[in-house]
Amino acid sequence: TVTLSPFPLVLMVLVVLSLYLVFFGMGGSLSPFLLQWILIAILLVPMIGFDSPVLALQIVNSLILAGLVAVIVTWLMHALIPDVPAVPKSRPTASKPTLEMRLGSARRSLLVVLPVVVFFFTLNLSGLLMTMIMVALLALQPSLSAGTQGGVALLLGNMLGGLIAMLLYNLLLAVPTYGLLVSLLTLTALLLGRGLFSARAKAPLYGMAMSTVLLLIGGSSLPFADDADTKFIARIIQLALAVLYIVVAFRVWDWVSSRVSDGSQRRAAVHRPTV
Repeated sequence: TVTLSPFPLVLMVLVVLSLYLVFFGMGGSLSPFLLQWILIAILLVPMIGFDSPVLALQIVNSLILAGLVAVIVTWLMHALIPDVPAVPKSRPTASKPTLEMRLGSARRSLLVVLPVVVFFFTLNLSGLLMTMIMVALLALQPSLSAGTQGGVALLLGNMLGGLIAMLLYNLLLAVPTYGLLVSLLTLTALLLGRGLFSARAKAPLYGMAMSTVLLLIGGSSLPFADDADTKFIARIIQLALAVLYIVVAFRVWDWVSSRVSDGSQRRAAVHRPTV
């Protein structure tokens, strides 16, 4: 996609086709986590490539390197600290979606995301890139209730993580030492980890909060970086915009679909032959 940056129309066609394949793959055997990262790469790399193809290539290489390091570190930590054996829970087996259902779901998600993608790519709104990516991630759950619940969870998790990050950031301003940074992050990970691996219904929120803490503290500790509270406010605003759009878009889709279905049934009833 980086080499196609001088040809925006061709690039847009490729992005649309890739998005459709990702949405179609959600009903298959591919890992949702893998599809999420593919989706982020599809939207992130071309947008950065418009401004700087060199930077886009660096991001690609960094993502690959970071992914490898994350996998190696995760394997090492699981080997050093094995998981506690858990009692397997019996879960009801869900029926696999048919090919027609997967095609319809992918078409619905694509049509919901497409206006945002075209709008952002046309105006090159790289400053609001998170909004476009979050809209696409929420559309991976092609139902209004799932999209709404996922959006609210994102907001709550990021708000919790943002508040913790602002507290840690102000403590680091008072005592700017590497030892305090490591100690605060370790304590935060232990506290949030207890909630993440608990049996609470909202346990995933603690994982979102921890990722937000790492992103905000890591970004704010770099040279010439904005303060943590500034990044937090911008992050929450972009998430709120993504959630608002996905809720409205799915509602409009459901309304239009019901009207079209009712119209088709009425036409079929009118043309039905009488005996």
